[in-house]
Amino acid sequence: MKLEWTLCLLVTVLLVFLVYSPHALRGDTAPPAFPPQRIVSLTLAADEILLAIIPAERIAALTYLSDDSQYSNVVDEAQQIQHKVHADAEQVIALRPDLIIASASGYTGVTARTLLAETDIPLLELPWFDSFAGVQQNILDVGQAVGATDRARALVAAMEQRLYAVEQQVAGRTRPRVLYYFPGGFV
Repeated sequence: MKLEWTLCLLVTVLLVFLVYSPHALRGDTAPPAFPPQRIVSLTLAADEILLAIIPAERIAALTYLSDDSQYSNVVDEAQQIQHKVHADAEQVIALRPDLIIASASGYTGVTARTLLAETDIPLLELPWFDSFAGVQQNILDVGQAVGATDRARALVAAMEQRLYAVEQQVAGRTRPRVLYYFPGGFV
């Protein structure tokens, strides 16, 4: 009986490795090589995550915003990456990526996302986030898609430690009221 259970478990594990693809992002499409080696990012959030968890050599392109110090936290790191792209499907496809990371919100653009979804290139669409938990989930999702789960978890753990340290420093203090105005009428 023990031998049967052991064999059953062994066969199940082998089937999982042969059939299950943790890097298959939509349908049965999977990158030809895992982890992907030519990643294109179409969102600033993914730019920052990728530069924090994988070697720059694996990044084929970042969004053009990665070079803009008004928006990007990784301007210096982004200089290592030659190609900067807009949400232009033809421009992205020409780079021959084996993974594209885009924003599921309006930041990437519906037209580009629709065209890219029609290719055989795996497309990870990061959902909109409005909390630290959402940011952390996006980090973990990108980490899994690029084969850097441990690095992504470490990044999330470091984030949690920094948040906890801030909470400790402000504990018991009155919360300030803030109005943040951004040109263009955003408040």
